[in-house]
Amino acid sequence: LPLCNTLEASAAYTIQVAITNPDAAQDSPVVRMAASGTAAFTAAPVTKTGAVLLGVPAGADPLLVILPGFTEKTLTQSSVLAGTRNKITAALQTNVDLLG
Repeated sequence: LPLCNTLEASAAYTIQVAITNPDAAQDSPVVRMAASGTAAFTAAPVTKTGAVLLGVPAGADPLLVILPGFTEKTLTQSSVLAGTRNKITAALQTNVDLLG
């Protein structure tokens, strides 16, 4: 990722890169960062926060991908008798927050 400006010593910078996650689940791999310019910085592993994202433990770790899905999905009814009122109850649980 070439930069066109000088990065000053002791200043904090944030760089964002937009990607598209793969269609399959994957663990967060070891990610390394390197830099070159006035001095060369050899590739070194970056620190991951392990922060929860969308209800997923360590979901903020780079390149962690999960397949969203239901961890529970059941339907029950309150009556089997003809001509009676019947309540259908759905119980759902997901492995990721559903934002609404």
